[in-house]
Amino acid sequence: MTFCQGLIEGRERVYSPMGKDEAFDHQVMEWVRVIRSKVRSGAHPPGEFLVLDHLLHEMRLIKSKSEIDLMKKSGQIAVAAHKRAMQVCKPG
Repeated sequence: MTFCQGLIEGRERVYSPMGKDEAFDHQVMEWVRVIRSKVRSGAHPPGEFLVLDHLLHEMRLIKSKSEIDLMKKSGQIAVAAHKRAMQVCKPG
């Protein structure tokens, strides 16, 4: 069993960005096919697949205070890193 098969085996729901990458969708379905082929041995394939987009979209829109604080800190770290890089860079 592959690592990813192990992640989805036994799960009731699998959230996936279905329809975005045909090769990935095919791979996921192949993992499910393998799990289903082992049901008699006790394997449990996922019961349903849910498209991830609407959940991620909402999470992108709404930020908690702690998320905003982390984003500010991340920006400050990036600014400091760019300033240091510019100080040590020389032409050529």
